[in-house]
Amino acid sequence: MPQALDPAGLAAHAQGARQATASFLKNHELSAGERALLRLMDRWPGVFQQRVGRGDLTLIHGDLHLLGNVFQSADALELRLIDWAQIKRGLGPHDLMYMLISADAPDRLERDAALIQRYRLGLVSAGVVGYALEQCLDDYRLSLLTNLFQSIFQDSLKWFRKTAALVELWRCAELLTE
Repeated sequence: MPQALDPAGLAAHAQGARQATASFLKNHELSAGERALLRLMDRWPGVFQQRVGRGDLTLIHGDLHLLGNVFQSADALELRLIDWAQIKRGLGPHDLMYMLISADAPDRLERDAALIQRYRLGLVSAGVVGYALEQCLDDYRLSLLTNLFQSIFQDSLKWFRKTAALVELWRCAELLTE
């Protein structure tokens, strides 16, 4: 779901998400708030397609997590990323979100916000122009919503709840109600 698909591809994925969500609802007892979030997610494909239509996309890994894709060099000065077999076009902050989602911290919001800002400054120093910090933050938040689908496809209540808590922390659902 994080990749920038054409409308037909996105519609096919959205249909799969609806089916997986129906199964997820049958398999798990959810709170009223969790059910409301799932209903709100019906708007996600349109919001995502609108964002993708504006451009400013990059190549993403799509499954960049700390449990096997990220390694330090022997001198600990560099990180090395592996497993680029499924590279796709998408929102740049998606990989950062996916990497950070499992890395809890007491100052989660502040830490992640600082890393998002650092990520964006890295893009700017590499020559990217016109990618405002507010857009980068929104792209991170939209990517976080995408992870709700990931947890549903994996039928993982644990990851659904972890992601839902972060969605609330980042107030990502506002992107679907604007």
